[in-house]
Amino acid sequence: MKQNSQICKVNSELLRCYNASGHVQAIRTDLQSKLANAQEEARSAKETNHASEEACQKMEARASEKETAVADLQAKIEELKTALATAKSEAEELRQLAESKEVEKQTLAQAIATSKKEADDKETKLSQVEAQKTELERQLKEAKDEAAAYLHAQLSGSEASEKLQEKLAVLEADKVSLEKHVEDLKKEAETKEESLLQKAKASEAATAEIHAQLLSAKEEAASLQAQLSTTEVAKVELEKSLKEREEVVSSLRADAAKLGEEIQNIKLSEANKAEAESASQTAQVSALQAENRRLDALLQEANRQKEDIKKANSGLQEECQRLRVDNQGLEHDVVDLARMLTELKAAVHQPGLPVVNLEAHSRLIAGTPRYCYCCWQEDPKKQQQTVLDVSDERQRTVVHTENAMSEVKEEEDTPHTFMVKFRRKGPLSIDKTDIHNVVIKDVAGPLIDWNESQASEHQIRRYDRIVQVNGKKISGVDVDLHIEDKGRADVLLTLQRPVKRKLTLHRPGKLGVDLQYRKSSAKPWLTNITDGLVLQWNQENPSQIVTAHDRLVAVNSREELDGVIDEVRGPSPTLVLDVLHYGIGLH
Repeated sequence: MKQNSQICKVNSELLRCYNASGHVQAIRTDLQSKLANAQEEARSAKETNHASEEACQKMEARASEKETAVADLQAKIEELKTALATAKSEAEELRQLAESKEVEKQTLAQAIATSKKEADDKETKLSQVEAQKTELERQLKEAKDEAAAYLHAQLSGSEASEKLQEKLAVLEADKVSLEKHVEDLKKEAETKEESLLQKAKASEAATAEIHAQLLSAKEEAASLQAQLSTTEVAKVELEKSLKEREEVVSSLRADAAKLGEEIQNIKLSEANKAEAESASQTAQVSALQAENRRLDALLQEANRQKEDIKKANSGLQEECQRLRVDNQGLEHDVVDLARMLTELKAAVHQPGLPVVNLEAHSRLIAGTPRYCYCCWQEDPKKQQQTVLDVSDERQRTVVHTENAMSEVKEEEDTPHTFMVKFRRKGPLSIDKTDIHNVVIKDVAGPLIDWNESQASEHQIRRYDRIVQVNGKKISGVDVDLHIEDKGRADVLLTLQRPVKRKLTLHRPGKLGVDLQYRKSSAKPWLTNITDGLVLQWNQENPSQIVTAHDRLVAVNSREELDGVIDEVRGPSPTLVLDVLHYGIGLH
């Protein structure tokens, strides 16, 4: 009994240390999560501040673009004003050119009138010359007639004949001179007439050209006038648009100034908030570091106690070996005791003899396969009060000879372990996001070779838990170091096959379970079970309970990670949970 109580004490101490270690790890994980959340909040605050600065820069750029557009519009208006002034100047020049052309036309008309008057004078003179010519011809004819008369009268005398001859010669000379003069006058008149005709033709051509230029100038002036009117209208519209733009720019500048003030206030507020959060986070980090150091000290103390307990356990194992030898003798004593009980049964009611409680005796024998306890006492009522009640199989403990550890006896349909050994050929596909439950993520590489050479019950499957590597317990922190041990060519894994359990939960009511997962997780796992539907299920179905570190593989037949999370958070009145149970939370 003393040795058994020592063993129970050592086992309870080991269990306490294990729970303390798990609690320390959970606290460390929670602190790391809080630190990560604080860092995430700081990063989010920085991103928010950065977004505010970007929005301010965008507003400033937009205001600058508006100012540039207004400047461009003003430049276009100035260009239109310059073009309008140029058009007015060209119209004035064309008007002056048309006036000068009109003056030239009037001058040419006067020249044509003068030429016509001179031509009329020449014609008058020519008529006079013709009249003189006619008169001279008449006088010549008269002279000839006189001469003929004189000749006919046969006048004699040299004087009369000489006079007549002289007069005739003068008349002939005058006739020749007159004919020559007439010819000269005709030639001069023809020459002047041709010159006047040429001048008239040139004047008409010039007049036509001036008329054409004048018409073109009038059309161009009309076009310029229309352009001028259009430009005036455009100018009015542009001035109106410019005024509106100026109002918009003024409004934008006011908004920009207001936004700048708001951004400045936001920056100041964000800076104060960031400074306060930074100070708070610094204090939290300091507190977390102090807590982490305290937890490290506790963990070291727990490890030291664990080593001490291991040493004590080693001694207890030797004691258990000795007790095992003694137990063999006790088994023989049990046979003898059964015979003695048969012999003493007849003497139970004899006065003065001690009483053996056979019911208590048989229950103790059935409850302890390696030890026998028999209780002799005088009072049967007192015997009933001191007999150990071991009817609850789930609370009964046994002593294992392999490691002298007290464990909860396995129920039906509980996880079982098996060992595999293979040659290392590269890394294994494992999920170590839950450091207390490292599982096979994918069967690949050397695991496929193992499965091809083994029976179905010994084949490695997804979600099998890695309990030990090369005979050493592992966690998600050091599993890779043990698997990649350079001193060994082979890898020896102790695996645990989980049990599939299906929970049907009916809402309303909260689920009452915390889930954790990472992007690289094979499946999310349970971390804490509180008041809710899952705890109610465990209470109503003790043979199908789920515990911390069990994997949630499907919800309402949805196996993908996003689907599992959506169904858990969704409004479905019924939740069917497919859970892989490892029994870690029971120890």
